[in-house]
Amino acid sequence: MHILRDCVYARKLWDVLVDPVHLVTFYSASLIEWGLLNLNKDLGSRFNEHWHLIWGVGIWMLWLWRNDACFNEDFQRPISPSEKVVNCWKSYVLVQNSVVSSTSGSLHSANWVPPPTDWVKCNVDGGDGENKRAGWMRWSSEKS
Repeated sequence: MHILRDCVYARKLWDVLVDPVHLVTFYSASLIEWGLLNLNKDLGSRFNEHWHLIWGVGIWMLWLWRNDACFNEDFQRPISPSEKVVNCWKSYVLVQNSVVSSTSGSLHSANWVPPPTDWVKCNVDGGDGENKRAGWMRWSSEKS
């Protein structure tokens, strides 16, 4: 939770994207409350109707940046994380709007795979449709 919400770098992101009216609630919620809050309430300062998607992209990118910072000595975190998150979200929306339907007609199954021993895995997934929002977050660690 610290990396995704409470650390200085995460706060730099959320302080720009979250409407100031909602900041106290945003920062004080427990992990479960925080997930539900962001999936069900429009907390954004600029992108209210798509807040759940902006939030999802935000936590995903924070997680990627943290891992890059730990495992890639040449990595530098973006100076403006909110700009990177919004641009990624805009690219997603552009692609979603350009895809009309799948032509393959085939179905495939996606299965959750537990992390290796001594690793922690955070999976985030969501869906968005007319008047429907769904999201899911799972934290897991496999200990020997």
